[in-house]
Amino acid sequence: MNMRNTLSLIALPLLVLGGCSTQKSAAPPANMAAVSVQRDPMVDRYVSQVRAELSTGKANVINAVMNLTSNEAMAFWPIYSEYEEELFGLGDRRLVLIERFGAAQAGGKFDNAAADSLAKDWLKLQRDSADLMQTYYGRLSKEVSPLHAAQFLQIEHRMNTVIDLVIASKMPWITAPDGTPRARTGIDAAPPPSKAKTSAALTSNSGA
Repeated sequence: MNMRNTLSLIALPLLVLGGCSTQKSAAPPANMAAVSVQRDPMVDRYVSQVRAELSTGKANVINAVMNLTSNEAMAFWPIYSEYEEELFGLGDRRLVLIERFGAAQAGGKFDNAAADSLAKDWLKLQRDSADLMQTYYGRLSKEVSPLHAAQFLQIEHRMNTVIDLVIASKMPWITAPDGTPRARTGIDAAPPPSKAKTSAALTSNSGA
């Protein structure tokens, strides 16, 4: 499978990541690196359909776990809709990072500058994701209850963790411009030194 097809498979769960509705995405922050991204209209239509279908499933999980009263539901769902709108924006920013990653890999341009830019934008996205959860935990805690706000966190964390795992398992390792990964990791990594060898090295270095 080529890089474009691989990244397309990764991108779909990212686009679905937003949640239950099909709200318009928030604009990326002004300090995010400028990129040119061309979206396939067919993919966009498919994603909209999948997001709509996901709506029922995710709403059912929330209703089953949280067991909201009618008054609680009236307070919860408008706030959750606002949360989702912002979540879609984060999902789209994440997709842009993957597309930039793919372009650098496929073009043999994954140099130090590209790596540094992508890493910093990814870290910013992680901070913004945590801030989003904290913001809406506070709102739901105040407007509904701390218990239901904690349930909201647990539901979102579980679903996002599964999606993160799927995406991470499909992402290719970063490749240097010469086509060779700079370091081996995971199952391809060299085994760590044994405790005996480590102890011997430490003893030797200490002059004992």
